[in-house]
Amino acid sequence: MAWVSFGAGTPTLDAEGPVTETADASHILRRDIEAALPHFLDLSEQLPPQYSAIKRGGVKGYEAARRGEALELPPRPAAYRRINLLGFSATRGQLPQHFAPAEDGSWQASETGQGFELPPTLGDFPTALFYLSVQAGTYIRSFARDLGAALNLPAHLSGLVRTRAGRAGLEQAAALTDITNAPSLGLAGALPYPLVELTDEEASRIRQGQRLSVTFEARAGLVDKRGNLVAVAENVNGKMKLLRVWQGES
Repeated sequence: MAWVSFGAGTPTLDAEGPVTETADASHILRRDIEAALPHFLDLSEQLPPQYSAIKRGGVKGYEAARRGEALELPPRPAAYRRINLLGFSATRGQLPQHFAPAEDGSWQASETGQGFELPPTLGDFPTALFYLSVQAGTYIRSFARDLGAALNLPAHLSGLVRTRAGRAGLEQAAALTDITNAPSLGLAGALPYPLVELTDEEASRIRQGQRLSVTFEARAGLVDKRGNLVAVAENVNGKMKLLRVWQGES
């Protein structure tokens, strides 16, 4: 989930600050934000933040930015699969404070849900709250910057909570103090790839290093009928490439 505050811009594009650009954002309405969102669902690339680990000529973007320099960072692949506007208010503090996962995997406001610790605000700015599902490598700080630009305003990311990474959701997380008693996801459950179930015969052949006919696109986890991870494989020009094979139960 992402909190985007309008009317203030920062070099890092987030709440680290300092505020280097301001504008009156009191005229922004929820419908203005909603009208700007469809554009992002059609994007295939975005300009990354200057404060990033992306290198140009062997120099990282944040290293140059800290010296007061700006690298010419080219646009990078990005994709927004889902953008839900959960709320909009005159300040971040007036937005919902507790959240819970919905049946479709997204997160929504919930009076009995989980609360999150956010960084201190840089001021009382109109703020929108979003649930986003994005492709790996998509910068939410860039989303905040670009959404503000679409509304002719400086903007910054004033809060961010990652609710899912691959197949693992925040609702499955445990505190470090409870980690020894927490239920395990298992190797297959932690993979960010689709899972393909094998027959017992197919699982045996894979464990012997044999390749099968490809029934998946890109990369997949191959599991036996009990859900144990057998292998991680790739589709390379229609042929199966085994990246790693597990001999026993996982």
